[in-house]
Amino acid sequence: MKLIVVSSILTLFRTADVAYGSGIIRGSGSVLIGSDADDAAMERKLEVSNLFADNSRNNGQGVQPKRDITLTMSASQAEFAAAEPVAISITVKNNDSATSARILNWINPCNGAGDTTLSTPVDMSFFDVKTSGGQRALYLGALIKRKEPTDKDYKTLKAGEQISCTINLDKYFQFTAPSSEDEYEISYAVTSMQLSDPFKMQGNSAVESLATDALNLKINARVNNPSRSLRDQYMRGLQTGSTTFNKCTTAQQGLLREARKQASAESTHAVSNITSISLWGNTTNCARHNKWFDPYDTNRLSELKPGYEAVSARLNDASILFDCGCKQNYYAYVYPSKPYRIYLCNVFWGAPMFGTDSKMGTLIHEMSHFTVAAGTDDYAYGQTACQSLAASNPQNAVNNADSHEYFAENTPKLNCTPY
Repeated sequence: MKLIVVSSILTLFRTADVAYGSGIIRGSGSVLIGSDADDAAMERKLEVSNLFADNSRNNGQGVQPKRDITLTMSASQAEFAAAEPVAISITVKNNDSATSARILNWINPCNGAGDTTLSTPVDMSFFDVKTSGGQRALYLGALIKRKEPTDKDYKTLKAGEQISCTINLDKYFQFTAPSSEDEYEISYAVTSMQLSDPFKMQGNSAVESLATDALNLKINARVNNPSRSLRDQYMRGLQTGSTTFNKCTTAQQGLLREARKQASAESTHAVSNITSISLWGNTTNCARHNKWFDPYDTNRLSELKPGYEAVSARLNDASILFDCGCKQNYYAYVYPSKPYRIYLCNVFWGAPMFGTDSKMGTLIHEMSHFTVAAGTDDYAYGQTACQSLAASNPQNAVNNADSHEYFAENTPKLNCTPY
């Protein structure tokens, strides 16, 4: 009989003297699943790995526990019926009795726990939800492109203080596994140089990681997946190439039409570049590829190429709805399981059309998130973090939205030649 564990403790770890860039690097992906696990285009999205699974990747530095902060994750029951909310209790505690501690609100699970309606974008993708057989649950929440964090983006816990919340995971993940496979492993994993403080370029800064053991629960199926034929029919209906708008001014509509046109052109150029690399069989003289995805690897390129091809194709042929109603200080966000609606936020309108973190690049970033396109996650934000991610964990770089964006933006310009 399998032992059902209904409690898990998360501890803040720190590893010193490792030169990673700024930004969040998620420890494991929670991108996709459903009954179509045999679909090759979807299976490749499951190939994500834990940054710290192999400490040899971290210049010999192991992850050492720093027990200022712990997170307790538990459930009041070991099994949830199909009609029951999958309620997980979370407690974040500062264990230091003398000193305050901070946690980045973006990865603080209690920060967005109060919104169970999904009326505002809530990112819960730092949870990894999968069956005991390894099939990950389809993520229903938002993925958000943000600016670098500032002090106001942190939650300060006073000495000895703790905060608690309840999260209904069924609002953010789709539990559809049949009764023979409905035992789930739920964990939480985030790695960042900005978990406690905004990153500042001060040499070899500390990398911090939040990670839990698995919380094992039996969760009965509550939604039936559509058949593949119905899904394909739905997809064909979306692929009309139209551009529509919600809450966008005439000026915003003009900018978005141009941004889509340029995103389509630059993603097509990026696909051509990747295709050439696959023909050459190496990236010796392709600084552009190596900067964002590390040197040539056949397996990684076999994932990158079809994902980027899907992004380029959908920018050309999908019926995209641009929603300009967002007032948050983000660039944009999407719900990966709900193509092809892209929400544009305050920061987007001040971005240039071309260059780093541009309007054009933001659309490539967001399109890559959709499960039916490349199914990327947000392992790292910003150029510095993405370059470090390519060097430390190129597998995650291939599945990182900002890496896709920066490869297409190619700023500053880097060349790619066969010799």
